Amino acid sequence: MLRETVARYMREQYGFEARRKLLAGDTAWSASHWKQYAQFGWLGLIVPEEFGGLACSFMELALVLEQMGTAMALEPIIASAVLSTRLIDVSGNQALRAHWLPQLAAGVAIFALAHDEPANHDQAALPQTQALPEAGGFRLRGHKTMVLGGCAADHYIVAARIVDGEAERLGLFVLDATCPGLVLEPYRLVDGRGAADLRLDDVDVPAAALLAEGVAAASALDEALDWARLAAMSEALGAIVGCLDATSAYVKTRVQFGQKIGKFQAVQHLMAEMFVDSQESRSILFQGIVHLDDDAVARRRAIDATKVVIGEAGRRVAAIGVQLHGGYGMTEEYRISHHFRQLFVLEKLFGDSRVCLERMS
Repeated sequence: MLRETVARYMREQYGFEARRKLLAGDTAWSASHWKQYAQFGWLGLIVPEEFGGLACSFMELALVLEQMGTAMALEPIIASAVLSTRLIDVSGNQALRAHWLPQLAAGVAIFALAHDEPANHDQAALPQTQALPEAGGFRLRGHKTMVLGGCAADHYIVAARIVDGEAERLGLFVLDATCPGLVLEPYRLVDGRGAADLRLDDVDVPAAALLAEGVAAASALDEALDWARLAAMSEALGAIVGCLDATSAYVKTRVQFGQKIGKFQAVQHLMAEMFVDSQESRSILFQGIVHLDDDAVARRRAIDATKVVIGEAGRRVAAIGVQLHGGYGMTEEYRISHHFRQLFVLEKLFGDSRVCLERMS
């Protein structure tokens, strides 16, 4: 029922032409759709019931993200409703959990994680951004890149290196987007979704803004990023299905040499490869979900495998889809080119296939 509800909403309210209009706008996402997602409970799927959520498993979240992936929804679901929500929930900070989780579930607050940096792409290392203790709080200095959903967020979770004498540890801080000294540089990724860079020029935050620190912060961040990787692959599965559906419809109507091209055996073989890739992607996604509650090492290995398999499948399916569309596959007017860019971005988010393979080896 959940899958059908999301699919019907996306089909009726989030058509391809409606999405193209959003892309042509200034924000590239819809606040009205975001409000609807909140009313349907989709933003609170993984929020505990005590904070206004539905306390669902990742499976329900994957069903929603798959349908949104097929529709190529532009709203920052992964950035806010998955990555930031999970990070706050597992942080262990009861005060901030009680304050922010209800607002995230209701769609009132939109969060983004500011973690990547220009000179530090190793997510296991301490950030170069510094958090210097001062009376009553901290002063943050640094530069963050590729903040997914950063252009839509009104709050950020910033990962920083707490420098206290010779001791250094990871700290996660909740910042309001209007903090003095915080400079936002928004842009679009190649598939149209929003991101941003952040510059932190002596941003003062109170001690109460510290979400987690030390080992607890590192553990919460690792878990939340793994959830985000699996969420991205759930969306990628939907994009793969979207490629398959769009290409199947096209080869059934495109006429060449006096007959529909779907009757050619070579085309049928390519369509079969796309179908097999879609089924393997669904299976490996389910395997990743099964291992989501394992210890950190087993969880990471299963999710890395999921990202590699679906990432490679997405590249093949998108390429075949563009090939079978011919010249039309390169145009803005056909959805296959949009799926191609969507799958390219999803494979790169939170560590690409190369990073995952290196980590597994």
